[in-house]
Amino acid sequence: MRDVYMAAGRADDMQRVLTVMSHRKLQKQDGISQLEVLSAVSGKYQPLKVSVDDQRFVDDRRWIDNLLKSAGYVQTDASLAESAPAVEAGEEDLSGCGHTEMLALAHALRVNPKDRPIRITKNVRVCLNCHEATKCVAKVTGRDIYVRDANVSHHCRPDGTCSCGDYWS
Repeated sequence: MRDVYMAAGRADDMQRVLTVMSHRKLQKQDGISQLEVLSAVSGKYQPLKVSVDDQRFVDDRRWIDNLLKSAGYVQTDASLAESAPAVEAGEEDLSGCGHTEMLALAHALRVNPKDRPIRITKNVRVCLNCHEATKCVAKVTGRDIYVRDANVSHHCRPDGTCSCGDYWS
């Protein structure tokens, strides 16, 4: 509800939800993405957990921001950017909200073979910005990208469409 109120510009209601959560000692569940990565050792796909705090993915984040910028992508959900991890001065954060699925996607594009689809699993819903950015990346790279979130399986196709029929829009 906090995010819904934030997106609607209802700061008082958002603060009320945060207060209730604090009194009840409730915490928002952290988003975690898991990515299938081809192992150089076994030649099989192995799961890789992706965290926004993991320094291995800093370069991947910059890389996907540059890819989105070169494609002319414009962030669709600015309200969620408030909760994004800070970027260095002078840098744009086009992957929007710094969510783990964008880090996982960037990493997969760099390490997985180009002829293989990308598969990402999330424990929470994909936000609108990440959904639109993933469709853009699928179109620019010509790759099939599968993202399974808490409620929906998304198949972002090379033509820039998603199997969910843009349920978010």
